[in-house]
Amino acid sequence: MNEGHFVKNIPCPKCRENGNDRSGDNLAVYSNGNSWCWSCHYFESNNLASSRLHNKGGKRHSNITRIVNLPEDASPNYPQEVLDWVGKYELGESNLIQLGALYSEQGVYIRETHLNKLLIFPFWHKTENDLVLEGWQARIFGNYTKARKYYSLGNLQDICYKLKSGVVDGSNENTLVLCEDIISAIKISLTGYQAMPLFGINAKGRRHQFIGIDNIIIFLDPDMHKHSLEEASILRLYGYNVYIVLSVKDPKEYSLIELKEVLNDKINN
Repeated sequence: MNEGHFVKNIPCPKCRENGNDRSGDNLAVYSNGNSWCWSCHYFESNNLASSRLHNKGGKRHSNITRIVNLPEDASPNYPQEVLDWVGKYELGESNLIQLGALYSEQGVYIRETHLNKLLIFPFWHKTENDLVLEGWQARIFGNYTKARKYYSLGNLQDICYKLKSGVVDGSNENTLVLCEDIISAIKISLTGYQAMPLFGINAKGRRHQFIGIDNIIIFLDPDMHKHSLEEASILRLYGYNVYIVLSVKDPKEYSLIELKEVLNDKINN
């Protein structure tokens, strides 16, 4: 993924429309073309790292319609705890910025449970006139139980997103790797393959949307081997060439070199 770092603050067009941002510095601009308003959460991107598989580009739009909301304090300011965590997987701040990831210390209240210190991955969809926030998934660094380290908002099971590094090998352009989580998808995309996180294990509702894809590699976590085989049988009925990685560890736990070797081996052998 292209690296990005903070460049400057400029006036936020959405805040100005509403008579706010009198100081003219609400919008943070990053070197990769992304812009983020800390006040109204307006977001722009020249090259969204997450995009719908069936969306073939389109014009850049400044109007944002919210279907779901972000925490009020969400911003691209990541504490060291978050950077240490992504660092375990050979990722860094530049990867989070490129993806448009946000951090919220305040978090959200779910019924009577307070989930705070969230690393949020928002998923946007470009329409003809709007940029729509369809949902987000957060890794919880604050209050959570062993059974719940992630929280999702929006119907992520229907969201069909791919990630790619921007340097996809020519031979891999028609290949898509399905994995469970967003971190695994980011790492896979850095190997030159396109990746799509399922936010779980089920590709149902998205199987017909893999436009331009001939080969699918299923790379789920080690406890999902049986499900991988079942999903492969279904995807073959759709006409895809399907390969399965039955691994002893999660995709994100491989080094980038190991990960590329595993994927290349599946396609080439």
